[in-house]
Amino acid sequence: LRKDIHDQFSLMDATISTPCTVMHVRRSDVVLHVQRSRKYFPMSTYVDHLPANRRNETIFLLTDDANAIDEAHEFYPELKWSYLNRKRWRGTEGGWENQTPSRSPKLEIAIILATLRLVQRCDTIVFSSSQFAKTLTRVMRWGHPKLKRV
Repeated sequence: LRKDIHDQFSLMDATISTPCTVMHVRRSDVVLHVQRSRKYFPMSTYVDHLPANRRNETIFLLTDDANAIDEAHEFYPELKWSYLNRKRWRGTEGGWENQTPSRSPKLEIAIILATLRLVQRCDTIVFSSSQFAKTLTRVMRWGHPKLKRV
C-alpha cells in the first residue's frame, strides 16, 4: 500500500504549484428532486465562490464525477485545473452500491491517502457540505492554520 500511495502522490506532485486552491465537487450520491438528498451544484457555483485573487493559480479539483472535469474545461478553460487522472463515474451511474469506480478498494484508499497529503500544499478550499470536505479542511489546517474556507 505504501508504494501505491507514493505512486499516486508522484503522479500529481509536479502538477500542483503553490499557492493553490482545493475545489471539492461531490456529486455521485446526488439524487435529484428528493427532499432529503444531497443537492446538485453546477461547476459555476463553485467557481463563483473562488476568490478573484486565486483565479490565476492552480485549482486542485477533487471530484467523484467525470462530468465535473468536463464542465471545468468546457466552461472555465482559462483556469489552471489540476486533478488526479483516475477512473470516475459520470453523474450517478455508480449508484449507492458501486462507490469504487476503479473496482479496486486498495487503489481507492491509496488515492485518498495521496490526496490528503497533496491538499496540504493549498491554503484555500471551496466545497459544499460533506464529511470528506471537513476532513480535507482539518488536514489542510496542519500546514495552514489560517486556511481560507469558501
